Amino acid sequence: MNQAVAQSLISMARSGHCAEASCGQAAVTSLEAEEFCISHFIKQCYQRLDQYDRQPLEVRLRNGHHDSLKHFLIECSNKTVDICLGKQDLDNLQRARLFDILLRTHEIASQGNGYCQ
Repeated sequence: MNQAVAQSLISMARSGHCAEASCGQAAVTSLEAEEFCISHFIKQCYQRLDQYDRQPLEVRLRNGHHDSLKHFLIECSNKTVDICLGKQDLDNLQRARLFDILLRTHEIASQGNGYCQ
């Protein structure tokens, strides 16, 4: 069995559960085709936002980077809003982190004269 088929079977078997290997919690949303619990969704968002923050603006504006960045920012902010408006029982720290994610996605999107629009 090739690796792609094996990964697909593992993914299907875990459907409805967080994609983080050590996590057994139920998934509440997805990001870039992977399902995550709230904690790991927040972690993934922060990791990607930190990655983009470290890149110079010129790198982010290149064609391949621009499209993937734009897609990520839209998906990340939409999923974050969905979680905030959903019926999940969020604690204050989770709410604060989700709000911070929204602020950071907007900040990155607005750099370079709104290039993500």
